[in-house]
Amino acid sequence: MHLLFDYLRSRSGTTWFVLLLILSLCVWELLAGDFLLSRIEYSRCEYAYNQSDTLYDQGKYSEGRVVLQAGMQHCKKAHASPHIKLAKAHYLLGMFDLAVKEIASARANWQLAVEIATAVNASRDWVHWASAAELGDSFDDAGDYQQAMTWRAQALQAADAGQHPTADYVELMDNLATTYQNLEKTLFGLGITARLLECDRSQSPVKFEDLIDHLCQMAILQADLERYEEAHDALAEAHVLASAHESNLSKRVIARLYNDTGYVYVKEEKYIQATQWHTKALELRESFLPPDAAAVAQSLHNLGIVLLFQKRFAQAVPYLSRAAQIMAHQQGEHHPQTDATRDILADAYDGLGQKARAKQIRALIAPKRKDAAND
Repeated sequence: MHLLFDYLRSRSGTTWFVLLLILSLCVWELLAGDFLLSRIEYSRCEYAYNQSDTLYDQGKYSEGRVVLQAGMQHCKKAHASPHIKLAKAHYLLGMFDLAVKEIASARANWQLAVEIATAVNASRDWVHWASAAELGDSFDDAGDYQQAMTWRAQALQAADAGQHPTADYVELMDNLATTYQNLEKTLFGLGITARLLECDRSQSPVKFEDLIDHLCQMAILQADLERYEEAHDALAEAHVLASAHESNLSKRVIARLYNDTGYVYVKEEKYIQATQWHTKALELRESFLPPDAAAVAQSLHNLGIVLLFQKRFAQAVPYLSRAAQIMAHQQGEHHPQTDATRDILADAYDGLGQKARAKQIRALIAPKRKDAAND
């Protein structure tokens, strides 16, 4: 640049040199100005994101949302094209929406976060798998297990941890295995559960609650495939661990072990043993959970079914009726589990010869599921 200046000055005199110098200064000011402006907007964006995090932790969701949206505008000014920080903002907006139960808006924001992360080639960034995981959880809560499976599978792929699974990765595997079980995709669930058990046994120290949970899950899947010997092998290992470490285990884990042992006996049509285990599970859950807890409803439902299978209709009705009431309140009037329990309750009334009451119960079931049940 200095040589060029010297050349121009020698050829054209001072005038050309001054003009070129002024032009160079203008270009430099323009570039530097844009750079500084971008850095200022970036700093404002960072500040807004951090402030919104604080407001979220304080439960100030409306204020936090306003601050976050302002930060997104600064982010857009700082970056001409979509940026991973914008994806993170949409993820956080989804969390604010979830906190105030605006589920549709939350899903829309999480989907935008996934799309932006994909567009900017950041599919391995945490915001991608975290947003996909939230979508999976949202659809699972609504009973849309097909959508839950799609998003949870995407989350697991995005969070691929290679040879050293993180706690988050293990949780994603666990959730996907549960979804496969809900969709009766037993072999898929079996594969993931086997991987979970490998992770559990390789940890140091071993987390016995996780290990027992996954052994129970393995037992259920094996029973669904009518592999009862393998199912009981998994349960036997879980019961041994529970006995050896009972003082360090939560009541939740013990209750699940009782419940899932009952499930395997139901699959084998050994209803006396199943009744004993489901009764133990219900009594334990009622001892430490609120009376309207989802786990209590599950035990009521399971015990009601076992009694129904034994044609003990009068005893089944109160359990199934209470289970249906809790599920309708906790999960929604037309959640799949609510409708399934009501359908079984109607069967119990049919068994008692109370056809009118059975018809009233079935009238509460969502039309599509009612048609499927009649088929």
